[in-house]
Amino acid sequence: MVRLEPSAVVAAARAVVDERGLDGLTMRSVASRLGCSVGTLYNQVGDREALAGAVVQQVSDELVAAVTRHPATDSAERIGAYLELMVSQGDLALAVLTSRWPPTLEPTRMLYPGALADRPALRALAAQLPPGANGELEAQVAWACIYGLTMRCLVEAIPADRRAELAAGVARLLDRPPVGIDAEFDLPQNKTHNEELVADPSNIDAPRAPISRRTS
Repeated sequence: MVRLEPSAVVAAARAVVDERGLDGLTMRSVASRLGCSVGTLYNQVGDREALAGAVVQQVSDELVAAVTRHPATDSAERIGAYLELMVSQGDLALAVLTSRWPPTLEPTRMLYPGALADRPALRALAAQLPPGANGELEAQVAWACIYGLTMRCLVEAIPADRRAELAAGVARLLDRPPVGIDAEFDLPQNKTHNEELVADPSNIDAPRAPISRRTS
């Protein structure tokens, strides 16, 4: 029996998805690309769900790694890069964003308490927030906003120029001071708290210095 390399199987499956979408992924189409029988593919890979899961997992790993290492330094650039990365994956990106399959869901979970300590991508986003923000909570809300924008751009097939405008719009929202912060208050201590939180997420519960009013 022909021994199939896992990397070759996933590459063949991704090629099928690129051509036909995730719904068009079948064991027969992948076996045809690999030049093996459907039975051999079933014996070595499992069923279609296992095959699709392997593809989604690989794409998920690539997306998380790319976002984490992206050199962008401002919010609009980072959000725009993430959008373009996701859109370039088409149906695979939608599969990652909507998957409940545990191996795929686990590395993309961002909204649980303590996620800032575990997720480099979330810490990178927290570093973009304005002074006075609650590092973890507002980074999670921002992530959810970007997630929703990404989903709609994929579903609605939004063109590149409009995606750039939308990314800049989200960035402007992120760059605003938190609602309810008095403009007459000095906030350098909050900025320091945020920087410390990004450097060491264990500081999330550390008390902040009292905010004092300007006297002149």
